[in-house]
Amino acid sequence: MNAHLICVIFFWSHLVGYQVESCSKKAMDGPKTSAELQEAINNAKSGSTIELLPIEYSGDFILQTKNSGDTVILKGNHDLTNPNLYTKILGSSTALSVQSGIWTITALSIESGNLGVSLKGPKNVLRAVSMKNLKSGVEITGNGNTVDSCSITASSSGITVEGSDSVIKSVSLRGNSIPQTKLYLYFHKDYY
Repeated sequence: MNAHLICVIFFWSHLVGYQVESCSKKAMDGPKTSAELQEAINNAKSGSTIELLPIEYSGDFILQTKNSGDTVILKGNHDLTNPNLYTKILGSSTALSVQSGIWTITALSIESGNLGVSLKGPKNVLRAVSMKNLKSGVEITGNGNTVDSCSITASSSGITVEGSDSVIKSVSLRGNSIPQTKLYLYFHKDYY
């Protein structure tokens, strides 16, 4: 009986030790500076994930890859048990400019600057991103983009859509200083 108990404790401690080592290694692997973040974005391959640390990254980042069809994920860190532990991007002009297609940007906060996210490429996904204190939250000029479960707070405007076949769902617009609300519908000559 004691031999079995020793084996179980040894196995359990080995397993716990492995998990702790794995978690701490994972936390150290993300880009630690804004320059490292842009470098990670520049080197992203189709199907890869860039996991961000719960720190502030300052600057305007351009997301452009030669993508062969698999999504590249830019994943922030957001701890729901600690609202102060999250990934924040502080932009000056356009915080995230997505020039090419098939990026998924998730779980981060964008604060300050003129524009939070520009989706110029096709088939990008913006999910669970909060944006505040911007001139404009999101501009979509690419086709087939998705904005899902995002919030835009204390900004001059929310979302501008010029591209076609985009989906916008579960978006919260609060405390924005839009002087008046206008809805513009543009019809392409091939559709009417």
